[in-house]
Amino acid sequence: MNKLRHLALMLVFAGASPAFAAPTCGTLAHLHIAASAIGLPSRGAVIDSAADHPVEADIPETCRVIGQIIAVGADVPPIRFEVNLPHDWNGKALHFGGGGLDGVLVDGLHAMPGNGPVTHSPANPLARGFATFGSDGGHQGTNPGDAAFGRIPQARANYAGEAVKRTHDAAVAVIASFYGSAPRRMYFAGGSKGGHEGLVAAQRYGADYDGVIAYYPAKDSVALVFAWGALSQAAYGPNGGALSVAKQQFLKHAVMQACDALDGVADGIISDTTACAATIAPVSLRCASGAADTSACLTDAEIRLLDLGLTRQAMPYPLANGVASIGPFPVMNGPAFTGILLSPNGPDATLYSAFNNGVIRNFWTHDDTAQFATLDLQKLHDVILAYSRESDATSVDLDLFAAHGGKLIVVQGSTDMLVPPAATTDYVARLGARYGLRTGGLVRYFVQPGYGHGAGDFLLTWDSLGALDAWVETGSFPANPVASDGNAATRDRQMPLCEYPAYPRYTGGDARLATSFACVTR
Repeated sequence: MNKLRHLALMLVFAGASPAFAAPTCGTLAHLHIAASAIGLPSRGAVIDSAADHPVEADIPETCRVIGQIIAVGADVPPIRFEVNLPHDWNGKALHFGGGGLDGVLVDGLHAMPGNGPVTHSPANPLARGFATFGSDGGHQGTNPGDAAFGRIPQARANYAGEAVKRTHDAAVAVIASFYGSAPRRMYFAGGSKGGHEGLVAAQRYGADYDGVIAYYPAKDSVALVFAWGALSQAAYGPNGGALSVAKQQFLKHAVMQACDALDGVADGIISDTTACAATIAPVSLRCASGAADTSACLTDAEIRLLDLGLTRQAMPYPLANGVASIGPFPVMNGPAFTGILLSPNGPDATLYSAFNNGVIRNFWTHDDTAQFATLDLQKLHDVILAYSRESDATSVDLDLFAAHGGKLIVVQGSTDMLVPPAATTDYVARLGARYGLRTGGLVRYFVQPGYGHGAGDFLLTWDSLGALDAWVETGSFPANPVASDGNAATRDRQMPLCEYPAYPRYTGGDARLATSFACVTR
């Protein structure tokens, strides 16, 4: 038993006998978690409330505990956390990641990423007996634009990854106090920022976790700011090529006409993205010179924007772990642009701008008027590189995680305009370069066609937690996983979830069934 778990088991209630006695839910409200039980500096943790959660359709009888980890510095906001303790415990725990700029308490009560609304959707982790927990990342705010916490160095460090460790340790103490033992298995699951936090768990705190599920992980904190900023400039700067909603619809229709059937079936999903890239390019849709009606073609400015998206963007200088470029983005795979890169309400209404402005103004410059377009990136070199080293989850050193027997599942959508598939593929390739043939026992990587950043033409649903748990417990990854679509219009259609670089190709039969496809590699 490691030191943390030993310390957790030594915790006692205020005024209670040192001998362990399993508490009821309500008595956890008196629990104080000592600073020595948390592996990074703090003043310990206190419980704000502990009460039985009423049974719901997908939630069994559960003790719901909410507390806060107190920082050493008086100016640093606490890390608010929640731990859910099912009365019928399976001896395992699941740490949920956050999203965006965090700031919102992750309650861990409901579905994890990839558990969409399909008839056979995987059961809630609590219903399976997992204790679950999450946090607010170390500050309280609104998502996605509130980054004022970034002016407090320790709050920024919590967001950059330290909250993962502090939350884990506090949760283990609560779990051990309630059940009389620490979890025998510890898993992490998250998407986007939560995927970043999952990679933080594997890279920095690998001995704490038996398995991690990282969906579309936003691991390249700084490179994404640079890429999003450049794309925003190409869309909304001088001579920008922002596509109207109608033009976006035209583009998607043209791409689907050219590429949908390249995988053997016209089903509204582009699975063979490599063949698509060789079939259609933005320039092939260029408007005729002097055309008065440009509704069914692309202007030169629109082509420049799309071509930039298709370009691997070089960083102004190497970032943490040698990252020097990012991209391309899947602009010609039928992604959703509105709300992400583009908005009918202008650039300030996009996710790109909301996140970038928060980081630039609060993490880098402390200037409420700073704009990406006018940043002196060379002058900010030291500040930006320090933030990259603090925040980016791009290390391929998973030695502690691997030595602990850790297993990593990475899931990416082919149409993700926030975290480009190429960036995730680059990271997995670098893991392969480090670990060689051992990678198959450490990481499994899946790219789902038609899936974006938690949404898309194919809303991925599959039992990733069950797959991870079986892999950890047996050493064998479940064969032939099946992806189901959670979108209302196409609910329950299936295709095989193919391990990269394979993609699902139609072989004949009912196109709604996974058995009608085979995973093939070009």
